[in-house]
Amino acid sequence: MSFSRGTTVLVTGGEHFGGLAAMRGLVLAGHDTWATVTRNHSYAAWSRLPAGTIRVPDPVVDPEPFAEAVVAAADRLGARVVLPGTDLALTSLARRLDSFRSGIAVGVCSPDLVERATSKTALAELAEAAGLDVPPTHVLTRANVEAAQIAFPAVVKPPRSDVEGADGSLVHTGARRVEDARALQDAIAQLGGNEWLAQPYVSGELVAVAGVAWEGTVVAEIHQLSRRIWPPDCGGSSYAATIEPDAERGRKVRRLVANLGWSGIFQVQLLRRGTEEFLIDFNPRFYGTLALAIAAGINLPAVWVDLIRRVEIAPPPTYRVGVRFRAQGKDLRALATSARAGAWGKATAGLVPRANTCHPVFTWDDPLPAIAGPIRIARTIGASMRAALEHAPRGLDKPPGTS
Repeated sequence: MSFSRGTTVLVTGGEHFGGLAAMRGLVLAGHDTWATVTRNHSYAAWSRLPAGTIRVPDPVVDPEPFAEAVVAAADRLGARVVLPGTDLALTSLARRLDSFRSGIAVGVCSPDLVERATSKTALAELAEAAGLDVPPTHVLTRANVEAAQIAFPAVVKPPRSDVEGADGSLVHTGARRVEDARALQDAIAQLGGNEWLAQPYVSGELVAVAGVAWEGTVVAEIHQLSRRIWPPDCGGSSYAATIEPDAERGRKVRRLVANLGWSGIFQVQLLRRGTEEFLIDFNPRFYGTLALAIAAGINLPAVWVDLIRRVEIAPPPTYRVGVRFRAQGKDLRALATSARAGAWGKATAGLVPRANTCHPVFTWDDPLPAIAGPIRIARTIGASMRAALEHAPRGLDKPPGTS
């Protein structure tokens, strides 16, 4: 598959796995790629590959200044394409499409469509129309949570990935497993918001179909299976591999995307239990294992840019089966969990390096982004320690218990 060359593209989300992978894929395709970052120690800020990085406000704190900064940066760079990398970027840029100058194509759908694509509440309806099963779902509010008939263990999650926290900022949250009614109450208190979704916990393998679509037509797709996840109950892929496409699964996913009318990158996540598969999430953005698709031969971000620019696309590309993905930090914790459970052989085997394995951050030709993670962890620990000291009791001249 041949790609157009030399397009100036501005990518947001350079502080996440998916944003870094998208930036690398676009550079690989020959595009003049810039990345926005919300902090200096973002993955993209350490990369040698982009033409440059631009610091922008964090949309988690306030989406409006973020959108204004992206609009200004695209104009200053002479960008031809802007690709949002997160749910918040999708939402905020969709509302500001009129602010971009003529000639800049923004990879977003209409605000109403973005609203529907990022709503987990709408997912059950979309799944049913596409022939996909969804675990029975209870919509919980503060008024009905105590009376709700929930089967435990259960999974509880907010209706959107980003909910408003106590300080008014947006907090990115995921699903949590709960064992009983008390744990459910604790979970929703921590998740925040005023509405939640509860489903029975389904034990199974995490499979996914990712791709890129244009006006509801899937142009390229790839199937993968997670060998390990972290956290162990409701986590994402720490170790995954591409698998042969399943015709029935692919047909249902394409129908889901068509019914939604989606344009852009997407990932559909399902839990496979025997012959059953349950849809659990739809990610309408760069996703955590995007590097796997690129390593397997389908450069989804580059396909998206060609679609946006109306470049003629060759027949859908095929991908290599058996290509692996490993998120080192997450996978070490997943293997440690296996070891603590007594599966020493499985944990030891998981430590053995495998050929055809890609990683979300470290690559031999672009190693420095791997520094960003430890620096961010150290800064987070330092900030926590400073906060603890600031709230420590004052005025003790002598250690307690001395006279």
